[in-house]
Amino acid sequence: MINMKLPRVSIVIPAYNEEKDIGRLLDSLMKLNYPKKKLEIIVVDDGSIDNTSKIVSKYSVRMIKGPHKGVGVARNFGWRSAKSDIIIFIDADVVVHKNFVKEMIKYYKDPKIAGVNNREILLNKKNLIARLSYLRKILALNYVKFRILRTCKKSILKQVGGFDPDYGFYDDWELTMRIVKLGYKVIYAPKAIVWHKEPETWKELYRQSIWTGRSMLFSFKGYKKEAIRRVLFSLLCASLPVYIIFSFLSLPFQILGIVGLILFSFIEFKRSLEIFLIIKRKESFFTPFFDFISMLLVCFGMFDGLLHIKQKSIKA
Repeated sequence: MINMKLPRVSIVIPAYNEEKDIGRLLDSLMKLNYPKKKLEIIVVDDGSIDNTSKIVSKYSVRMIKGPHKGVGVARNFGWRSAKSDIIIFIDADVVVHKNFVKEMIKYYKDPKIAGVNNREILLNKKNLIARLSYLRKILALNYVKFRILRTCKKSILKQVGGFDPDYGFYDDWELTMRIVKLGYKVIYAPKAIVWHKEPETWKELYRQSIWTGRSMLFSFKGYKKEAIRRVLFSLLCASLPVYIIFSFLSLPFQILGIVGLILFSFIEFKRSLEIFLIIKRKESFFTPFFDFISMLLVCFGMFDGLLHIKQKSIKA
């Protein structure tokens, strides 16, 4: 594929208080092996109150500034103002391979392909919390019927109305669901590589989990079966202390506690073993502890979501 035939591409980056990561991402985008005249980079500053805008202003990119409305709204601002028909969505906490764009766009020869998903490698692999979060993501990919699109044609985004901000953490998943239901394909591009930074402190995990929990409730809006599955798994893991306490009480609480412990142990051992067989790392067996902590935080997020159920969109 020669440069003259390469299509024009717009990269949309939603950013809210990303001063720690946005510069690293933009540095990697400046090194892309793609003609600069055919590449548009749009950073949507979603009402940041740190130095995000100041850092972005040092680069040759378009910046759109607006009030803090959440990642879904920011992504919609970005693609609607883009000048290209191929839109790539990138989060601020990643670093891209120099051939990332070329690998993402080469599948669009097929008109039935609406989107492409990239390969994701852990960036902060020296951090235990980040590794455990990444291991869980690897396991999840084994169960999905299709991967979440990271690039999409602008014409198709117009057709479906773009992202629905109500879904918060799950807005890209929900967009992919709508597009796939129309009969389009989402292709996995293993050579389109990004290195993703996972949460590496308990504070960062707390913020992500609260956002996830709140978003989970709003999934009932259009995807009740999936939402129920997510909620039940979260409650199963978060209720571990209840099972232990109940197992020391008299009947019928003792039976409930024992059944809960058996179910939790079976599911978590199965998950740990599956992760270990994929990644071959002993820390895979830390999964039960990590699931308990993170799903407990997710349940806090669901409770918080109930208190704000009338809110129109879910912000990070």
